[in-house]
Amino acid sequence: MSLLEAAFATQGHMSDDELRWLHGAAKDLPLVIEFGSWCGRSSLAMASAQRLLCVDTWMGSPGEECEQDVQAGRIDPWAEWRKNLGELVTAGTVKASIGDLRIESFRRWLVEHYGHAASMVFIDASHDEASVREDIALARDLLAPGGILCGHDYGGGWTGVKAAVDALVKNPRVVAGSIWMEGE
Repeated sequence: MSLLEAAFATQGHMSDDELRWLHGAAKDLPLVIEFGSWCGRSSLAMASAQRLLCVDTWMGSPGEECEQDVQAGRIDPWAEWRKNLGELVTAGTVKASIGDLRIESFRRWLVEHYGHAASMVFIDASHDEASVREDIALARDLLAPGGILCGHDYGGGWTGVKAAVDALVKNPRVVAGSIWMEGE
């Protein structure tokens, strides 16, 4: 089964068109960093990169239904992610970093280890405006010159995502479903 077929078969919140775009955008890039991986649907699509770093708490986004599902024991996204990406982790092409992007010390650690090295940063963690603003700022510190800044949930009721992107991203454009990308 191809990475894209595996992504299509995995639980998550991405459309097939969005997964196709992620797969193509990440293909063969030296390093892609994903903020928010959930059960690994988008991670599998972006595993077409040479290396993928998935950053998440695997506890759900604060105040959202997915957090309530984790707390109630209806889902264990960390176990699902490991099941879905285990072989790629073992092979060394995918790595997980468990941490909270809202914690400054964790943000500093990411920059110390990956600063200006990422060819692409994909943002799909918390969806409130303040968190997305912080994630965009962090992504800029991680991106290599000419890197791709993009994310999920632009529109479709995620007003915080749209407001942050409109305020901080140069010429944002929708490239697939609700995936946004910084334009030129």
